[in-house]
Amino acid sequence: MANGVAVPEMLAAARHAGRRRPLVVLGAGALILSAVALGLGMAQGVPWLQGGQTVEVALVARNMKFNETNPRIAVRLGDTLRLAVQNDEPAGIAHDLIIAGPGGLTSRHIRPGESQVLTFRPSTPGVYHYSCSLHPRLMDGEIVVRP
Repeated sequence: MANGVAVPEMLAAARHAGRRRPLVVLGAGALILSAVALGLGMAQGVPWLQGGQTVEVALVARNMKFNETNPRIAVRLGDTLRLAVQNDEPAGIAHDLIIAGPGGLTSRHIRPGESQVLTFRPSTPGVYHYSCSLHPRLMDGEIVVRP
């Protein structure tokens, strides 16, 4: 029993409703399924359903690495990546950050004790490479953009 009406009575009433009723029920069902998919994160392949979050990552340059391991950074298409790059090297060792690929960017040279915030919004899914152009092969990592 739901709201004082037995389930068989509800089904019978639905069967006897006008011909437009099924379209309304179908539309409502599609709306409910869309809301559930969005809530479960299944809408990742539909650009207009993507939320577009801002993902903040701190990259600290020290001992010729970013964050000691040159980490892999993962975001979704539609997200904005906000990178805070800090140079914690001893005096005299400058760094920069370059992101290669569509919509890539390049920072200015960052001297010891300085920082710079870069904003990157990838335009296509895939793997983007980031590095310090002053110390290639030592300070290289990946940004993975998932659909």
